[in-house]
This record gives sequence, structure tokens and C-alpha cells, in this order.
Amino acid sequence: MSEMALQPKDISADLLERVLADAEMAQKEFLADAVVPVVDSAPGFFSNLFQSIGGFPATASLASVAALGIWIGFSPPTLIDDLTSEYLVGTGAYDMGDLMPAIDGYLSEG
Repeated sequence: MSEMALQPKDISADLLERVLADAEMAQKEFLADAVVPVVDSAPGFFSNLFQSIGGFPATASLASVAALGIWIGFSPPTLIDDLTSEYLVGTGAYDMGDLMPAIDGYLSEG
């Protein structure tokens, strides 16, 4: 019995032709049902914006500079903190009133 299983079977040409025709019909039906994606050829708003700025390198640079600005804004270095505290607190040469505009200088005679 095992010897018979190892023997190759001859397939009739008619059967082979019908199987291939059936497979071809199934492929045609499958391709007919396939959804072809529609590609929009017009670029979008952000694509135009990025290209007008200078493309990906310029956009990446702007993003990194924005992140650095947020970082410095939340945790400023001590030098910036000392300078702003001198002007805003009034421990330096200027007081807060010196930095704010007033009408007193225009009212004086002379």
C-alpha cells in the first residue's frame, strides 16, 4: 500500500484544464472585488506649510528650538534668574516704577 502511495498519479489534461480555468476565474473575481485606493494628488495644508518653511530640516530645527525655549522658560539658568530678579524685585539700580511709563515726566514745568 505504501508503494502505491509513492507512485505518481497521472492527471488527465481535461481535469488540469478545468482546474486552471476555475482558478483563473477565482482570481478575476478577487481582483474585481479589490478596492483600489484613491490617491489625492493635491498636497494638503501642512505639506504646503512645511515646504514653505524649508522642508523637514527647517521644521525639525523649529521644533527643537521651541522645545529648548519651553525648557529655558520652565527652568531658567541662574544667570537669567539673577538678572530678572534684580530688575523685577528692585534690589538693583532700577525699581519697578522706573521701568513702567508714567505721565509725571510730562507734567513737570521747565
